[in-house]
Amino acid sequence: EGQLMEFWQSYCIKNKLNFCVLGKHKNSDKKIEYEYFANLIKGDNWKFIENQTNRETYKIIDSATLVTGITSTLLYESLGRGNKTIFFNVRPNLFPFNSQSFGYLSNKPDQGPFWYNGTNKKIFQKIADDVINLGEIEWKKIIDHYSKDIMKYDYNNSILKKKLNQFGVDTLN
Repeated sequence: EGQLMEFWQSYCIKNKLNFCVLGKHKNSDKKIEYEYFANLIKGDNWKFIENQTNRETYKIIDSATLVTGITSTLLYESLGRGNKTIFFNVRPNLFPFNSQSFGYLSNKPDQGPFWYNGTNKKIFQKIADDVINLGEIEWKKIIDHYSKDIMKYDYNNSILKKKLNQFGVDTLN
C-alpha cells in the first residue's frame, strides 16, 4: 500500500487534485488508522476523512473526481453508482489475497480499463490518466460493458424488494 499511497499523493499534486483518504474504522480504531496512513503519506497535502455515524459517505464519493483504492465493497458501490472508480490490487499474488482483486471470480486479466493487479507505477499512471480523461458517455460505455461484474446502483433496493415480494416476503416498502 505504501507504493500506491506514494503514487496517488504525487499524482494528485501533479494534477491539482485533492488527495483524501476515506477512513473505514470508527471509535478508537480510527486513530490507529489515521496513524497508519500518516506514516505512509509524507507531508500535509492530504486529508483524512474519518468515519463517523453522520458521515455522508455516498455524497463524498459521488462528488469525487476519481475514487480509487484496493478492492472494497465501497469501491464496487462507487462503480455501480457510475463514479469514475479504479481498483488497484497491490496485495501479494497468493491466495487468499489474490481472490480480492477486481474480476477474480469472472477470471478477468490482471489489467483492464479501470483495474490493475500489480505494482508498476507506469501502469498506475496510464490507467489513472485514461479514466480521468474519459468523458461521461465513454465512461458509461465502459461500465456497461462490464455490467455483469459490477454491483448495480438500485435506489432504495427496489429490485431486491420486487423480487422478495414475488416470493411473498413483505419488505415494508
